[in-house]
Amino acid sequence: MTGDGSVASPRGLSRRGLLRAAGAATVTGVAAGALRGPRVAAASPNTAHTVLVLRPGIPNSPVAVEVYQRALAPFRQRNPSLDIQLNFTYLGNPGGLISDILAGQAPDVFENFRYAAVSSGGYLLDLTPYVRSSNLNLSVFSSSLTQYFTHDGRLQALPFSNEWTACMINLSMLDDAGLKYPAPNWNYQQAEALYRAAAKPSSDPTKAVYGGFFWMYYSNTPSAFYLAPWGGAIVDPSNQAHCTADSPQVISAVTYMADLIGSGACLWDNALGQTHFKQGKIAVALASDWTLVSVASMAPTLGFAFDFWPMPAGPVGGATYASHAYYAIPANTKEPDAAWSLLQYVATEPYVARVWLDLFLYPPPTVTLGEEYLATIRRVAPPLRNKNLEAFTYWKDHAVQPPFAYQDPQAETIISNYFGKIWTKQMAPQEALSLAAKQVNALEAVGAVAAARAEAALAEVEKMTHATGPVSLPPPPRQGIGVAAAAAPRLAVIQRPQGVYTLLGDGLDVWNSSDNCVYACAPVRSSDGGFVCRVTAISNLTCPSLSPWVKVGLMARGDLSDDAAMVFLGVTGGNGVGLEARPVAAVTPGIENGDGGHTGLMAAQYVTSNPAKPAANYLLQPIWLKLDRHGLMWTAYTSLDGRNWTVGGAPQAVEMGSAWIGVFACAHNADFSGKGYIRATFDHLNFTPAGVYQVGQAGVPPTAGVVPAKWATMTAS
Repeated sequence: MTGDGSVASPRGLSRRGLLRAAGAATVTGVAAGALRGPRVAAASPNTAHTVLVLRPGIPNSPVAVEVYQRALAPFRQRNPSLDIQLNFTYLGNPGGLISDILAGQAPDVFENFRYAAVSSGGYLLDLTPYVRSSNLNLSVFSSSLTQYFTHDGRLQALPFSNEWTACMINLSMLDDAGLKYPAPNWNYQQAEALYRAAAKPSSDPTKAVYGGFFWMYYSNTPSAFYLAPWGGAIVDPSNQAHCTADSPQVISAVTYMADLIGSGACLWDNALGQTHFKQGKIAVALASDWTLVSVASMAPTLGFAFDFWPMPAGPVGGATYASHAYYAIPANTKEPDAAWSLLQYVATEPYVARVWLDLFLYPPPTVTLGEEYLATIRRVAPPLRNKNLEAFTYWKDHAVQPPFAYQDPQAETIISNYFGKIWTKQMAPQEALSLAAKQVNALEAVGAVAAARAEAALAEVEKMTHATGPVSLPPPPRQGIGVAAAAAPRLAVIQRPQGVYTLLGDGLDVWNSSDNCVYACAPVRSSDGGFVCRVTAISNLTCPSLSPWVKVGLMARGDLSDDAAMVFLGVTGGNGVGLEARPVAAVTPGIENGDGGHTGLMAAQYVTSNPAKPAANYLLQPIWLKLDRHGLMWTAYTSLDGRNWTVGGAPQAVEMGSAWIGVFACAHNADFSGKGYIRATFDHLNFTPAGVYQVGQAGVPPTAGVVPAKWATMTAS
């Protein structure tokens, strides 16, 4: 629904990689370490009547199908006994992909992005022996990309494309200000002088003119192509367990950017950079290769003269960006040899790259086709026809990987938050970066403890798998690697005789790599079972309105930390009933439509057209929710009468042994500037919550005077 944790261990394994390496077998029958086990490539795949599934990383459309069918035609002709099937189930986040791999339902070859979230858990096949067996020359790829796709000494993916960045410069603005154009080989000092000279801050935002724009990757965090030219990096390349955000090089680079942002000479909001450039409000903006072509094609309509320069060099040299979209094979694929033959084809065959180039201008994954790509760019974008585009494309020697090598969403969040404080002048660069490095390095100190705890949980899963009956488990710890849950007794009223549970729920969201909600729950003591509740009422209480992404329903969690593995089936304010699963901790969940044929449950007219009018109950009809657990697999069901059940979405694989089950309420305060509360009531629970907890950061419960009296006495329908 709306809305990627691992730290490298001393052995080079991430914290979650250590967990996976040491963990017991899962209920899907994959033995301990099997996902990470080495495979030896055969001389040629056994392809007799083999079915392979390829999942592209783009949504389904007639054009996408046509492109892939055209790209695969030569491969099919060469391999007539291979049946290649396309699955266009789009996974824009890693959660659903990991869940599919755990459940043994993943495609044989897939294209995806956000490599960090799936690389360290042992979910991907080690391609190293296949590269050697096939005599594949890896120098045809950008060295930065093959380095990025190598984890714990194992090459796990091949690139889908290469990308690069350039500067777009508003020449008309420089002419009006009487400023000289930059030199072709300009550096960071010349860039700073130009940014400051061109900036003309104004109190009227419609007339504001800025000197430059810093494109921030992962929202608040500076991209590696800003740090690399200064010799800086977030992670020590010789020891990936060591965060170097506080190194002198990083501090110098960030101070350089912070001074320009703080003075108004540069923007850092991604949404404004290219927009302001097209509106003539900014002198220098950044563009990736495909955006550059788009802007160049608009030259006649922009009304001002502009040109393109390479990124200014830093104190130790220049750099540009390298894509992190990739092709990979699940570690538990049934046909690894045949899958490798397909992956090698789509990632290295010039014909495939030309298909993408001709139709979508995607830069080819191999550097050997770089000149052909640049020739195409010059043809389709006339303003670029006579430009020295090679100056922009440091694919082989200077391309830098995405800014994090931790493969750790939690570390990314810590660093990103501190960079946000720098840009908003809440903290000085050196102070913020020192604290960021200290906190990230502290994660490594507790990594072994967290891995041992999770290993024990996986061992319990294996024990339950082979047991003849239910196994009684101790409650899991009430803390994790994320924000621990806190007791929240004021947020619930439990009327035990009637079995009615009323929750006052705040919370930003249940989504992304961590959650924030109110949760009334009890420990689960078996690997199998069904859990039921009925949602009877939802109202917006102290929120300005009811968010379309309010979430109320039934949830299971691996523990009570904010980033725990979890699955929920819930009613939303305006987006139907949804099934959401985070298959392992600290990744963005996968999504399924959980309606089961039941739509229109909420009074959407209040949500969308009349938010100021309160309603005691937005839920037009009570709905029953059920989650059935069989080992790692969770299946959702919905019902309007408690007797006739409809499956809601595909079964979800979630990696948790002992767990918590409960009802939850989330106001989705991400939609509102301040804290607010919703009220949700439940009945017909077939379990008894042992406590009520605030998952994630707690808000301030509403006082009695804020809550209207009519809501204070609301009962189940």
